[in-house]
Amino acid sequence: MATSKLYPPIIAGTIPPFYADKRTGAVFITVPFSMNRVVSNQEVYGFSLKIRDAETDTLYGIINATTTDWEQDGENSSVIFKLNKTPEGQAVAEKIKLGKFYKI
Repeated sequence: MATSKLYPPIIAGTIPPFYADKRTGAVFITVPFSMNRVVSNQEVYGFSLKIRDAETDTLYGIINATTTDWEQDGENSSVIFKLNKTPEGQAVAEKIKLGKFYKI
């Protein structure tokens, strides 16, 4: 019987800010990470990002990304979360404000 594993990637340091595409208005965040060594690339089906207010710990939402949004480069991999891609992401994009701090 096959089982699913949850071995999170290793995220170190400061995460870059959210940014918006001036042409389309799409909101993105790119999260750099290193793969957990017990997981092969073929075992990764997607990524999730929880966004919380840094002061109140209020959960603004959970954004999902697929492996097509993943830049694979071993130690220097990254995943791009597109907030305007889904209704859930759009709701989060409307809540985040310039100059505020968030936990992911």
